[in-house]
Amino acid sequence: MYGFIHQKKLITSEMQSQFISIIHRELTMYNIPYNLTTTSSASFIHISTYEGLLCVTVNRKQILVWSQHDFETGCLLTDLVLNHVLTIFGELYTVIEQ
Repeated sequence: MYGFIHQKKLITSEMQSQFISIIHRELTMYNIPYNLTTTSSASFIHISTYEGLLCVTVNRKQILVWSQHDFETGCLLTDLVLNHVLTIFGELYTVIEQ
């Protein structure tokens, strides 16, 4: 598993909504089923495909992406999500590689 993290002092609700909307649009466009859970403090997206599991957590301080793939293994879904994190938020760190 690979963990990717983006941290900021504050991720506004507008930025969170923009990110969730873009991911929703991409998943719908590629007809990929997913589960979105939203609480008062965070949003969770769980995606399970033949390429593996991808989990995204978004809250006011960070975005955390867990995937079985990184940029080098060629998973379309992981690449899409990570590219949107980079585009909207600007930086991303790999925190765990197993």
